[in-house]
Amino acid sequence: FHGAQMAPAPAHYDLARSGQADVSWFLHGGTPGRFPLTELISLPYMAGSAEIGTKTLNDAGLRSKYLDAEHRGVHVLLLLTHQPGNVHTTRKPIRTADDFKGLRIRFSAPTIRDFVAALGGTPVGVPPPDQLEMLQKGTLDGVFIDYGGAGIAFKMGGTLKYSTEMYSYVSSMTRPGAWRRKSAKAGTRSTPSARSCWSKAATR
Repeated sequence: FHGAQMAPAPAHYDLARSGQADVSWFLHGGTPGRFPLTELISLPYMAGSAEIGTKTLNDAGLRSKYLDAEHRGVHVLLLLTHQPGNVHTTRKPIRTADDFKGLRIRFSAPTIRDFVAALGGTPVGVPPPDQLEMLQKGTLDGVFIDYGGAGIAFKMGGTLKYSTEMYSYVSSMTRPGAWRRKSAKAGTRSTPSARSCWSKAATR
């Protein structure tokens, strides 16, 4: 199911936890405060690349001692971050912190909300699928997002006019799978592994 067809984005984690979905994508910042330790990776300038952020979140010691406890009820197939995000705007470039004043900027997590406010902008919470429409209507003046999200995932290229490369944050996300699922043939219950799920996806 594409986008938010099954449920709003903040509910995607619980789709897997309840078994309504076998696998889902979930952005931790979509439910502020529910995954406080995992969200630390989204603090400004905490991770310099998607590779560093992803390796950090999947460190075995960190996972077993802290992060796995925040993800009870699902089988975490992968924890990851996107590449560091920048601020992109529609009507004026941002060259100094003073240029943030008066601009309504979409944030992806509470840490970035506070970052936008500290820079003098007005942070606005917007579900990911609604970003482009609000930029086009002028309800938003800009967004904090990575290039992949702006150009590929949400197709903002024709609307955004300016990009200020700050490489200031990463957002954490996970691909949770239902912890147990029924076997279609035997009626038994089995636990999917990350390897089996990726193998099936690769053969489709």
